[in-house]
Amino acid sequence: MRDLVPLAHRLSLHAGGPEAAFRLAVRISKEGASVLGPFDDGPTLFLKQELIRAGVISATGGPNAAEAAALVVVCDLLTQIPETPTTSSPGGRLVFSSPQDVYPTPAERRLELLVADIIRMAREELHVGSGFWNDEGVDRLLEVLAPAVQHRRVRTTLYAHPSAYEQVSRLHSTASKLVNSDVFKIRWYEGPANSLMHAKFVVADRIRGYLGTANLTSLGFTHHIEVGVELTPSQSRELVDFIDSLVESGLFKPAPTVESK
Repeated sequence: MRDLVPLAHRLSLHAGGPEAAFRLAVRISKEGASVLGPFDDGPTLFLKQELIRAGVISATGGPNAAEAAALVVVCDLLTQIPETPTTSSPGGRLVFSSPQDVYPTPAERRLELLVADIIRMAREELHVGSGFWNDEGVDRLLEVLAPAVQHRRVRTTLYAHPSAYEQVSRLHSTASKLVNSDVFKIRWYEGPANSLMHAKFVVADRIRGYLGTANLTSLGFTHHIEVGVELTPSQSRELVDFIDSLVESGLFKPAPTVESK
């Protein structure tokens, strides 16, 4: 039998907890992929493909009785285990971006879908870093950041390199609906001359994250050749600890308002 534990954990993240995952697994065992609803959003499409790869459903979406029943059993067992940070994704998966009109990257390997999924599943805190931003990229992020901040009240910090006044203005104006929130803040890198904030990362709840080459821009998501990796829980925690130490050292400052520039 396949190891269905990682898939059960992903189902738990998608459904909102082990109990909800168990109920969803029961429905999948009877009705197949149709219970997931429309497949036009990245996380749902990715979950469907994971279910196919595990043999729980067929390529056409119908349930495969034996594997679907096994998933129900695993999900039922997980409801009896107290939730800990180790229930998050084990990480290690490589993801990519490429010119989608020339070489469409499979959904389970698409970098921007992993980034969106991590933000979408955040419950307590988010750390998001990129050296460069553009309006289109920030708009993409806002689709999942806005619900996280405004509805789930996820404490969110963005880290960036203020290379020019125009960049500050673009990011502030695009993210204006969030900037005044008491759970949302931007920190700019203020290191030595010729030193850049070059890291690109997203970490949720210190247990799940992405680290890669792509700036969080529209071109980085869908046009450039970029490579990233899904972080393990320990790597996610270590990355945030590193960023926290940089903040404590004074290398990241709270973002000034556009007016103060």
